[in-house]
Amino acid sequence: MSRLYSVIEWEQLHDAFYHKTPLYTLQWDGIDPTELMTAVSPNGGAIAITKDETNLKSYMNIEKVELYSIYIFSQSGKLLTKITWDKVSVVGLGWTKDEKLVIVSRNGFARVYDMQGDFHQFSLGKEAENKGLSECKFWPSGFVARLNGGIFLSITNYSEPRRKVLYHDDTQDFAQVKLPLWELMPSQSMDQQMDILLYNEGRFIVIDEQAYQTFGVDTDGDIIALAVSPNNHYVAAYTSTETVYAFSTGMYKQLVAHKLPDVLASGSLRQLLWCGNDSIALIHYNLLTLVGPFGGSVPFLLEETPFAISELDGLRLISQSRTELVRKVPDSLFKLFRVGSTSPGAKLIEASQLLKQKNIHGEALLLQLGKQLEDAVKDCVDAAVDEHSVEWQNALLEAAYLGVENCANYDRQNYVQVCQDLRVLNALRKPDIAIYITACEYASIGLEAVTDKLAARGHYALAVHISRWMKAPCDWVYLVWAQRYIKSSHEPEEVMLDAIVNRLSSCEYISYESLARTAYEEGRIVLSTKLLSHEPLARHQVMLLLDMNAYEQALERAVETFDYNVILYVLLRVRRQVSIADFFRMLNKYPTAADVFKSYASVNERDKLHDYYYQDDDKKGIINLAMEDAFLQKEFNQKLTKLKVASKLCHDNKLFTVEGTCLDEQIRLYRLEEECENLYQEQFIGLTVSAFVFKLIEMNQEQRALKVKSEFQIPEKRFAWLKLRALLAIRDWVQLEQWAASLRKSPIGFKAFFYEIYAAGNKKEAAKYIPRCTEVSAEERAEMWMLVGDVKHASEEATKAKNTNLLKDMLDRLQEAPESRFVQQALGQLRR
Repeated sequence: MSRLYSVIEWEQLHDAFYHKTPLYTLQWDGIDPTELMTAVSPNGGAIAITKDETNLKSYMNIEKVELYSIYIFSQSGKLLTKITWDKVSVVGLGWTKDEKLVIVSRNGFARVYDMQGDFHQFSLGKEAENKGLSECKFWPSGFVARLNGGIFLSITNYSEPRRKVLYHDDTQDFAQVKLPLWELMPSQSMDQQMDILLYNEGRFIVIDEQAYQTFGVDTDGDIIALAVSPNNHYVAAYTSTETVYAFSTGMYKQLVAHKLPDVLASGSLRQLLWCGNDSIALIHYNLLTLVGPFGGSVPFLLEETPFAISELDGLRLISQSRTELVRKVPDSLFKLFRVGSTSPGAKLIEASQLLKQKNIHGEALLLQLGKQLEDAVKDCVDAAVDEHSVEWQNALLEAAYLGVENCANYDRQNYVQVCQDLRVLNALRKPDIAIYITACEYASIGLEAVTDKLAARGHYALAVHISRWMKAPCDWVYLVWAQRYIKSSHEPEEVMLDAIVNRLSSCEYISYESLARTAYEEGRIVLSTKLLSHEPLARHQVMLLLDMNAYEQALERAVETFDYNVILYVLLRVRRQVSIADFFRMLNKYPTAADVFKSYASVNERDKLHDYYYQDDDKKGIINLAMEDAFLQKEFNQKLTKLKVASKLCHDNKLFTVEGTCLDEQIRLYRLEEECENLYQEQFIGLTVSAFVFKLIEMNQEQRALKVKSEFQIPEKRFAWLKLRALLAIRDWVQLEQWAASLRKSPIGFKAFFYEIYAAGNKKEAAKYIPRCTEVSAEERAEMWMLVGDVKHASEEATKAKNTNLLKDMLDRLQEAPESRFVQQALGQLRR
């Protein structure tokens, strides 16, 4: 090897140096991540890409990526898995801290996928489903979605999602801007939540769950891009005048202001982000520019336009054909390899190389180090950890070992630990694994997270080897392998059982219960039973007891687990083996098991459930079952017959007279609906009382509707709402107006008339009811007039209320419209 360390590629920025390291030549073909919706998991994680349905034209030529499919690649471009997505537009992709892919759709739903394609889904709430999402930004423990309309919604804890609406006020500036610039910020509170940093017209606005704060910022031009540093201590901003700023978080004090060269146009900026926490990075197509903490900049010319992601100690670049890492040259490497370095470590490296060449000057140089030898060893060990070239790692470790052999005071365990860490890092960085993390990232996430990544991707052998190298537990890796094997294998169950038991026989801390549960969920009942026979814990011995025909003991243990599936499985096995009388006797002894049987039998074996209630003389159970039978019937006459049976059972028992009365009312309702269905040849049977009345009014059969109202004692207010909405549904404005005119006082108020008609889209008709809305304030009536576009009447109402602020607000909304003269006249009257 050449023993000359290449520093010519270092680029100086103030008193620091930066270096671009090539990582992988990508295996994918024809995929450009900058033209797709792309999300990269930090710390050397996976790459997720998909086509954005809202922006198809910009990458129609990318045929390798199918629409409504999401691809997950390693850092070397190897396809890990492909997810077929529902035909719903995706608003954002993100990653959890344990490298699971989060996909958020515009219609308010999110899914969390593992590397095998298994997922769980949750809703962001009714408001998100109704309004839809416009943007989504992620952090490792959750994400914040912006709803159409400006509301920010925070989601945390993916396993049991917690939704929080951040502070929102329509009167504030941040709600008035259609697409404000915003980023996520760590909360100042102790709840580990994220706040929103929003820029609007020369001010930063920080929004949390309860309130908001504003901070004035003085910049040359409008800010068009924001980025928060990985340690969350700084905010970078880029303005329309090609000026880069850095602010401290908290009080947002300006730290840096640097004007970029004029050759860079603001419109060509692709990304603004941080290179570690030391410099600000700007991507202008194939040009990367780093701006230092004290001003100044350094350019890196790239062969392709990259998609960049900030890392803890650098910047990862992913382009069409390669991945690269840009980072500040670590102090350990700078100390040894800077031009003209005379540090102890540099001397030790030189001595090591000379001795390897059998040059006598190497021995002399080693003796010259004297008391500095311990420092020299430390320098070489620290540099080896930060060095990415395996060749130079070996050279540094050889030099360090030479010093260790001649230094009695140095802690050799530290040298051994570094060798182990480098063995792990180099194994992870191989192209077939492609988890390229730096020593800084490895120290941050830890060994457990690394082995979790490997197991999730199916690299079980390497996960075990690394755990053993580092003397860490590895039994859990076998458990993950076995669960995946059960889910994916098509081999006979006996073959699978032998493979699992043989592989897990050397493990000390394996619970076969979880494997049996996996097999049970996959429908492999025999395999599940056999696996549980290997379970050493008594509470997991249910299946083994069943095999021994110890049915009552098995049921007792099953009840102790409080597991519905296990209890049900035991009950079904026991019922096939014992008489029905003995089975019912066991159910009576274990109420929890009886509840499980009732739940199952109510769907699958209703006759057996009836026998159980009868033998137990459970009147309530018999009545409930009869009522369920009645409502489950699809044929009308059978339904009526069953209802009558249930009603008789209720009336025969004084405790259920109320239920009997309700059933009688339901029978009367069915009779009326049957009569109308025969008369009008329309579907009526099965409607509720309210839906029945609504449909009759829709069909202009108000007299029959009144009869139903009387029969079932429908309150006047409820009937008025039904009539109003039914007339609106058929757009019968004449009848609606006649009805309203006949009312001295509306049971629901005329405000309801106005808003319902307005919502139906008829402003002209809605305006007729505003004068009758005496129950509302003049200010609200003015707003009603504004809604229907009658500025003159709105001005008159505001004038009556002597509300100058309302008039000013109306004037702001109208601006230069001709109708604004009415508002100005009203303001003139009030000022006199």
